[in-house]
Amino acid sequence: MFSIANVIAYDRLMVRAMQSKTSSICQLLGPSAWFDVKSESDGKWSAAEGALLQNRLLQLQSNGQPPDIYILSPFVTVAYELRKLIYHSHLLSTWNLADKRE
Repeated sequence: MFSIANVIAYDRLMVRAMQSKTSSICQLLGPSAWFDVKSESDGKWSAAEGALLQNRLLQLQSNGQPPDIYILSPFVTVAYELRKLIYHSHLLSTWNLADKRE
């Protein structure tokens, strides 16, 4: 995410104070990126974007990764719809939430 914000908003002028650590989530899903989901939307909310996120979370879950992630949105409606989607999918309740961090 740092790299994306640095390019888009700061013309590569931000300085990273810490070295990046190896991340098992990054190794599985790849580096931070924007996904161009072409779909109809209801205002700011896009069900197709929500489905893409849900699939990525399922990918983490099926590979035994703990849900140690942040999902950011500048829009209250999107955050609300994502919470609803994740709650109704029962994704978190089926995730083995035993602390796997070292």
